[in-house]
Amino acid sequence: MGVLRGDEAANVTPITFTGRSEESAAASPMAFKRVDADGAPVREPEPAPVVETKPQPPPEPAPAPVFDIPGDLLQAFYDQAVAQGLEDGKNQVLAELTILQARYAAALDQLVDLSKELEAHNQLQIVHLACRVAERLVRHEISVNPIRLFELVAEALQHLEGVDEATIYCSPPDHGFLVERREALAAGVGASFRVRVVVDDQMEYGDFRIETRLGSTDGLVASRVADVEAALAGEGGDV
Repeated sequence: MGVLRGDEAANVTPITFTGRSEESAAASPMAFKRVDADGAPVREPEPAPVVETKPQPPPEPAPAPVFDIPGDLLQAFYDQAVAQGLEDGKNQVLAELTILQARYAAALDQLVDLSKELEAHNQLQIVHLACRVAERLVRHEISVNPIRLFELVAEALQHLEGVDEATIYCSPPDHGFLVERREALAAGVGASFRVRVVVDDQMEYGDFRIETRLGSTDGLVASRVADVEAALAGEGGDV
């Protein structure tokens, strides 16, 4: 700080820090309280703004239980629930087993029925094959021993009643044999009985058919074997 002379001191305006008017205080944003070494006022730092913080509310206490359940009661409830669950599970298993048993029984019944059908079918097949073999054997027997055909025709003629004439249709291989024995066939029926022998190209060894004015007699080997097969199979196909 410098030294003022007497004539300069009279021009110095004293500065006071108290008793300022409200206007000067309002005009100046900062009150000068200090001066530096040269006499210049030193600006005081502005105070930091105050940040208002709202106090956090205290945590709410946990709600107290309405009532306290004893441990033995909880254990009883647990045991009852377990027992009920086991009972429900057992009932469900029993119900499913009942359904499975019913299905198994139905499947067994179907297998039994199928087995019977297969057995009957196999038996019918065996009978059918046996009859076809028998038909071939009969034809072979007549071809090598035609007297068997003579006996069959003579037996069929003896069952005729009310007629005095018959026409015998036979296969080409059997025609000559029957023509030679035509009189013997007629004599077996009656003295006035007449017999005609006619060839049927559709017939085979052992086949014959007798026609009269009252009807006809089927002597086909296939027809006779079919009658045997039907008798073995039984009515309705049951063996």
